[in-house]
Amino acid sequence: MLTVVEMTSVALSAEQQKLIETISKENGFTDYEVKAISGSAKGDNYLGVITSVTIEDGNNKLELILKSAHVGEIRNQMPIHKAYMREIFVYEQVFAKFKKFQEEYRISEPFQSYPKLYGTCDTESSECLVMENLRESGYKLWNRKLPMNPEHLTAVMKEYAKLHAVSLAMKEKQPEAFKELTKDMGKHTFADDVEDRGKAAAYVSSVMGNIWGAFEHDPVTTEVLKGFEKRLPDMFTELTTLSDEPVVIDHGDCWCNNLLFSYKVRENLSSCMVFYA
Repeated sequence: MLTVVEMTSVALSAEQQKLIETISKENGFTDYEVKAISGSAKGDNYLGVITSVTIEDGNNKLELILKSAHVGEIRNQMPIHKAYMREIFVYEQVFAKFKKFQEEYRISEPFQSYPKLYGTCDTESSECLVMENLRESGYKLWNRKLPMNPEHLTAVMKEYAKLHAVSLAMKEKQPEAFKELTKDMGKHTFADDVEDRGKAAAYVSSVMGNIWGAFEHDPVTTEVLKGFEKRLPDMFTELTTLSDEPVVIDHGDCWCNNLLFSYKVRENLSSCMVFYA
């Protein structure tokens, strides 16, 4: 029996409740309670709502993160559905194929810096992913208001190096499998929006609008930013049309709020995990 206890203004939709129920049964829960609370602070995630979900039956507990798509006007401004479909594909297909490939070749230090996936929903306007809650294992976000130090940057680069290395190795050892895996990934998720100059300009203006205030008393920096704003749409176009042939599968949103770090000893970094959003 499922009992949902709402502890937040972020309510679980009917689709989300059904997904959580399926996950609960798959993990051995029968008579259980589901608690849902806000899983992030304002500004932590821009393409979705993060909800912490706990499934508990008195003896066992499963801590999850539900990442669900925004609804409303933002869907007219950004390709939300395409972004979620790509993210679901990466977690369900790419990482599964990479895992199998690495096991086959007995990679000693495999790429595995991503949370376990429990379930997804790809229905339009109800898109979501349910993953393990890494914070329950001691992982923490870096303070996005502070520059990241060399130790943490090095840890991040090592994980991305592994991601790219698996792509290159698979392309070399299993070219047909890599080609099949990447056949629908050639076009950037935001390519259509970048090609639409009106949308691109509107997006750039909205981003830059958040920056001007910080430099209103700095004429030199303001002048540099004006030039940058003019060039940005062209830069987006160049970046999304660099190559017709996939070289590696990469992550297009490397910033601190998609990175989690764990510490065996306080302030002593031991590992890094990446949310491939």
